[in-house]
Formats: sequence, C-alpha cells, structure tokens
Amino acid sequence: MASAAWPVASGRAARTVFSVTTKGTLTVLHPFTGVSDGANPVAGLSLEGATLYGVASLGGSKGDGTLFRMNVQSPTSSFKVLHNFNGVKQSANPLATPVLAPSASLLGTTEPMQDLFNAFPNSADGGGIYEYCTKNPPSCGN
Repeated sequence: MASAAWPVASGRAARTVFSVTTKGTLTVLHPFTGVSDGANPVAGLSLEGATLYGVASLGGSKGDGTLFRMNVQSPTSSFKVLHNFNGVKQSANPLATPVLAPSASLLGTTEPMQDLFNAFPNSADGGGIYEYCTKNPPSCGN
C-alpha cells in the first residue's frame, strides 16, 4: 500500500509517498521537495504493473502541481515528473487519483481554471478533466 504523509520540507508542507507493510513497517518511497517534483500529493496512487502514478496538487515548474510516476522496486531513482500543470494556459492543481484508462491514458480532475490541457471543461464548477497518454504521447486512443 502507498499513500501520502505530512513531513515539512524547507518550511512548507511538502509531504511524502510511502508504503506500509502488513506488519506495520513504514518506508518512504519519495520525499517531495515542494519545488520541481511537486508538493501536497493529496490523492491516492494508481498501480500499473510495477509503476505507481500520482499527482501533487502544488509545486512543479509552474507551481500548479505535477503528474508523476515511479517504479515500486526503485522509487527514488525512478521518480519522474510526467507533466507540470500550468494554471495560466491549462488546468491546475490536480486533486484526484489518476485513473488508468484502457487507451493507456491517465485521467484525473483539477481545480477550476481557464483553458484546459488536453481536457474538457466541467461547466458546473469550471474544473477540468485531464488526459495524459502514458505510452506514446499524444496519440493514445486516437
């Protein structure tokens, strides 16, 4: 099982991704810096094979959150930011666990913003649904 916790890094709550065995042993898989890798991973993680996918609702190169992946066998060396959300031109602040779609895409939701990155507006509240192709960007499902 993997999830997020509340450690403090550089004076801000950056959090971590961690795993807990059935015997209660806790292992930190990735301690977020709160900067380029993201901060505040509020949602759960999706597992495909040995790859975990998740989102951080803040941080990243634009400050509006990140979509990331890591391998469960080597989480520190395999951690990679797949997408930096940008609230000026795209959706921002991803809030939900990415869902793996049959088309090899990750789908998720973001807070209300203006234009949306590869996404569809939710007219009820202005939030968005994003899609990120994990195999051959940007041709998943096309």
